[in-house]
Amino acid sequence: MYPIALGIQKDSSGKHMRSTILLTPFMVFVTFCMLLSWNAYKACAQTMPADLQEFLQRKIGLSQKDINECNREVVVKQIAMHDEPREIAVFAIVRMDVPQDVFISRFRQIDRFMKNDKLHQIGIFSDPPKTEDLSTLQLPESDFEEMARCRIGKCKVKFPAETLQRLQEIDWSAKHAADSAQELFRKMSVNYVRTYAEKGNATLMVYADKEKPMTLTEGFESLFSQGTYLYRSHPVLMNYLKEFSRPPPKGVEDFFFWSLEDFGQRPTFTINQAAIYEKGQDESSTHMIAVKQIYASHYFQARLQIMDLVTASPESTEPSFYLLYLDRLRFDMDVNTVKRVLISKGLRSHVTSWLGLLRNTFHDQKAN
Repeated sequence: MYPIALGIQKDSSGKHMRSTILLTPFMVFVTFCMLLSWNAYKACAQTMPADLQEFLQRKIGLSQKDINECNREVVVKQIAMHDEPREIAVFAIVRMDVPQDVFISRFRQIDRFMKNDKLHQIGIFSDPPKTEDLSTLQLPESDFEEMARCRIGKCKVKFPAETLQRLQEIDWSAKHAADSAQELFRKMSVNYVRTYAEKGNATLMVYADKEKPMTLTEGFESLFSQGTYLYRSHPVLMNYLKEFSRPPPKGVEDFFFWSLEDFGQRPTFTINQAAIYEKGQDESSTHMIAVKQIYASHYFQARLQIMDLVTASPESTEPSFYLLYLDRLRFDMDVNTVKRVLISKGLRSHVTSWLGLLRNTFHDQKAN
């Protein structure tokens, strides 16, 4: 134990007496931790815009502890969607101590940006798209087994009616049946991206894998109608994706990419439209990114991911920003309680791991 003098007092005789307190190593450690917590709180209060902090507390439901922690690690929060049994929403925030331009540059390298332990394959479509863009794609064997049994209204892989009819024309007893199916899949994907890029939302796919056809248009109408959980809804970017037609408006650039990811049960192939919006320099949030999923081979009717880059502090000597991430998923069927818990847990874990890896990558590069 270590005696520490805290002050001078007088005894009854008027003589000076030194008052001491004995601090154990544990008490020293607790005091040190309290000082660290207070410094973290002051740092957050100094750098985070006041309206952002209010938004996080009132709209997202983050505690002050969560807000403090987002300066050092990824904070993830699932948003309740009680009135939408087919939807799940996840919000995340983390501070990135790099210039926004560096982050945007990495996003353009989508294969590096999306890197995570659940990502099997990824690639970017050319402009215009071509079949070679999918030359590396290898669908899982389980998908081919299901394709052989597919019929309109009954298939475990999501397809439009035309593709389901074409699948029935394949001789599945032939040695190279899977190659024929994969080639058909590649052509379908490329033609779909090309048509969507030229003609817009009117060409969004209608899934015919279930008895009742399901449109992506309906799915996106639901997702775009609920902007409550956005820090700031920017009409230029949102309207472009919602009413999609080319060319993009001023300040917006976009591209298309595909990926094969494992969401826990079946590896899922997706086609996505990525859009980057550079806003006015007088705004605290100068860049915004959106990823609109326009096809998924399993599970999803629609998905919308939004990333808002909010400047931490204009007075800061080191460039930094808060990355606000919102992932809205609409499934092709109701997500019952058990499934919702499992999917939500897996999604939160994935977002935490992915954004944490991204943050560490930037910090490691900065350190070197």
